[in-house]
Amino acid sequence: MRFGVDIRRGRNDLPQTQTFEPRGRFYYEPGQTGDAGDTRRNFANSFASFLLAVPNMSGRYLPVIFPTRRELTYNVYFQDKWQVSQKRTVDLGLRLERERGSLPRFPGSYSNYSPVNNTLELAGIGNVPISIANANNNWGPRVGLAYRLQHNTVIRTGFGGSYFPRRIGQTNYPIPQNNGFPTANAFTASTVTMTTGFPSFTVVPTPADGIIRNSSLTSNYGITPRDLASP
Repeated sequence: MRFGVDIRRGRNDLPQTQTFEPRGRFYYEPGQTGDAGDTRRNFANSFASFLLAVPNMSGRYLPVIFPTRRELTYNVYFQDKWQVSQKRTVDLGLRLERERGSLPRFPGSYSNYSPVNNTLELAGIGNVPISIANANNNWGPRVGLAYRLQHNTVIRTGFGGSYFPRRIGQTNYPIPQNNGFPTANAFTASTVTMTTGFPSFTVVPTPADGIIRNSSLTSNYGITPRDLASP
């Protein structure tokens, strides 16, 4: 009889700031210094927009809620080998993978969308559970058969079930908070430039019950069902 235990703890601390930077970002396009009636706008116009400090868009990202992810999986297995006869051998085993639902380090660091009532639920605030999904008990059987056809020839076959770990942390709005200042059209400048500087950051308030209602229907959201199965 063989048996073993495998405990895995996953930790992820990573703010995603691709849209804007915490210090701010400016975008310069040809339209701000080009002629609307002339389509021969190019990099020279973009560089002129930079020299004249007339950005096409500006914005700033502020990690008010630092996104984190904590995951824990307990794995236990048992395996045994039976010599049924001189020519037949059977291997049987069973593996249990108990995967705890992913949770953030800090309350409010997960934002999961609910399509049922068009809300965003902030984990660990109010009555919203801190864990974004239920724990899974994944049973993986192992079966192996071996038959010695001749002294130097063995035929083997087997079956085993395995699972991939779930990646279920959701960092929808308002985890990433961006203050963007786009232009009205392709030929006007943003109201926020290097000369004016960025105004004070407008922080989205967190509801006491952890539920943001009437979410924008024009935005893309990630969804994690509470009963999500492991693939």
